[in-house]
Amino acid sequence: MSWWRFITILIVILVGILLLKPTYEWYFVVPESDKALLSLPAEEVSKLSPEVKKRYMEVKQLRNSTVLGLGLDLRGGVYITLEPDPVDMTNFLLEKYEGDIEKVRANYAEELEGQVNVMLEVLRNRLDQFGVSEPVIRREGGNKISVELPGVSSPAQAREAVSKAGKLEFKFVDDELMKGVDRRFLNEYGYIRDVNEFLSNYSLPADDEILGYYESDEYGIPVLKGFIVVKKEAV
Repeated sequence: MSWWRFITILIVILVGILLLKPTYEWYFVVPESDKALLSLPAEEVSKLSPEVKKRYMEVKQLRNSTVLGLGLDLRGGVYITLEPDPVDMTNFLLEKYEGDIEKVRANYAEELEGQVNVMLEVLRNRLDQFGVSEPVIRREGGNKISVELPGVSSPAQAREAVSKAGKLEFKFVDDELMKGVDRRFLNEYGYIRDVNEFLSNYSLPADDEILGYYESDEYGIPVLKGFIVVKKEAV
């Protein structure tokens, strides 16, 4: 065996070891208690101590690295198939095109394709927050989407995570009301400190509502900074 061949084989082995290191750490080094942190909702994570938050981010970064996943055949888990409801889709398009059935028929295929693509993106984002380490999301024949969640032991929780409708809304802050709030009802960040205290001193307009305001901390975890008054109607 030539030296070049020996060196090439050695390099391949070393690269393989380096690539498998995150996988080894994930399955044999990281305690299950640390892995369980990833399944906590954002509200619970924000309440963790700085030390635990740091560990949470370390585990999350490791999980998102080149860890090789074990499929349903090796780890068990949940398999779900999703498909757009044709009735809901038709009703959505009828509303969008103001009852013009011809436009609905002409644009149905294109609109359906767009909705399936949106569903794929929403699922990928949602399952990352759900704490699943190796989700497999793929589009199957037609408009079906299959989701494999290895290691997930709660089918009901998994189904809720992938089936819950995602919704993005933009709402205006009621600047006039917020500017008139006495500073003793605001916290250090300039947001409402306590909702009950605020409502006992101010009358909330019928077209307003109070929502929590969150900012990401140094660990990328949403933290409640206070509450703000916004218009109910989305723009």
